[in-house]
Amino acid sequence: MSISTQLTRLAQNVGAINADTNAIFEALRAKGVDVLANAQLSDVADMIESIVIPHQNEVEIGGRWYPYVQIGNKLWTTESLKNPTSNSYQPNETDKYGLLYPYADFTSINNLLPEGWRIPTKSDFEDLITICGDVGSNYISEEFGGDNTNGFNACLLGYVNQSGQYLNYGNRGYLWTSTDYTSSEYLWNVWYQPSAFGVDDYANKNTTKLQIRLVKDVT
Repeated sequence: MSISTQLTRLAQNVGAINADTNAIFEALRAKGVDVLANAQLSDVADMIESIVIPHQNEVEIGGRWYPYVQIGNKLWTTESLKNPTSNSYQPNETDKYGLLYPYADFTSINNLLPEGWRIPTKSDFEDLITICGDVGSNYISEEFGGDNTNGFNACLLGYVNQSGQYLNYGNRGYLWTSTDYTSSEYLWNVWYQPSAFGVDDYANKNTTKLQIRLVKDVT
């Protein structure tokens, strides 16, 4: 987006009548931005962009916005998927932390995803562990007692098992991969708790419900 377009939109957003330099600076100051008297447009370009363009570092999926973080050469959503389906399970009073999904929802979920975004493979998670290590607290949200050192912001939402029981909220978290286990009836999944984060587990496609994160390769 050109700087002139950004300035025009900023003027419209904050009530400046004309998109000239002084109006823009006054609009920024009205929003609490410390703009020096001798500032140039280039000095505040990033500030202008942050005000004009909402949802920076977020991706829209099915009408919801999800923040993401870059780790290595991949972008990872920092919230689990929250778009409800007829099969999804809500593990707490709200969908604040995400929903749990069966494999049956993968097709409808994939249809929601913007170009380049996908459900991670086992290899994607292995690459993540290579970069960030296998200590679970580094991935886990502070709200769930972790350090969240790498910004992944994982939540300990538990899972729905093959018998339909909901288990392990607050103790463990589980994330689907899109990679078949040795039997096509199962998929590899990620499990984590404060002491560990690993991709050496698998879950039944037809009955188990787990969280879903999304990933995109940086080109």
